[in-house]
Amino acid sequence: MPQFTHFLNLFISTFIENNTNVVIDASGSMSIDIPANMSDDQKRELSKNLNVLDSLIRSRRDELEKLIQEGNRIESELLQIIPNINPKF
Repeated sequence: MPQFTHFLNLFISTFIENNTNVVIDASGSMSIDIPANMSDDQKRELSKNLNVLDSLIRSRRDELEKLIQEGNRIESELLQIIPNINPKF
């Protein structure tokens, strides 16, 4: 979880510091609105950095979702075995 939070914070600070807008549509595709006053090299570097961070965030999010699903599965199995337990997740 700390790594996921770190990647999110880097992503957010990168686009705020560079006055960049990022839009992620319903299908998950990301588009970047980069200021016109940046050089082409700066635009490429910024775009690359944001795409890498986006990929890392998606990967960690998928891992967290799997862990949550596994936790829910284990909880359901325990509730069938020991119905009187009170889960506090």
